[in-house]
Amino acid sequence: MNVRRALRIALVDATVVIAAVLLFPVFISLRANGNQIIEAQRMDYFLLVIASSLIASGAQLVSWKNTPYIAFLATLGSAALLFAVLGALGIGLAVLPMAIVLILLLYRALRRSPLSAGRPAAIGGALAGYGAILLYIALIVPATVECRPNGGGTSSGRWGGGGVTFARGGLQMGPSGVMTGTLETPDSVVTFRCERGLIVEFRREPR
Repeated sequence: MNVRRALRIALVDATVVIAAVLLFPVFISLRANGNQIIEAQRMDYFLLVIASSLIASGAQLVSWKNTPYIAFLATLGSAALLFAVLGALGIGLAVLPMAIVLILLLYRALRRSPLSAGRPAAIGGALAGYGAILLYIALIVPATVECRPNGGGTSSGRWGGGGVTFARGGLQMGPSGVMTGTLETPDSVVTFRCERGLIVEFRREPR
């Protein structure tokens, strides 16, 4: 890879990463839809940066005109393999056979293709596949507070924080679909109020 192409790839990667970071809060706001409070953490942004960079780099390495089949197999195979590993304690094991089949098909396709064309397609497809799974993980940030017409739920986040302790009754349902609650973590206290499935008050105070 020559220097000019490497610089171009780096420039495109940086542009995609910046766009992803700027659009992430917009996506979170659309997901919240008035009945959730979703607070992305630093690790969510880190995953977003890595995922968008991998996808952008992979898409540029692949020659989509000459080796689309190899790139397609590499993308699906790597995505399925990473999903199987990350979800090994759950549904991931069900995906593992598909990942193995896709990787075997990729190996056969690479043997029938010139190395100069097949290798970049396989590498680029693998990067895009890994990035797609990491992007999915970054986008499914759990809601700190979620209000529903018949109740609600809370979460302290998925990247630590020492767990959650409910105080003053935790969640309390009142008349006319009003729900109030308190969520305590080691470094802050959250109070919130829901009315008819919508969040009307949310306050986080540091300890």
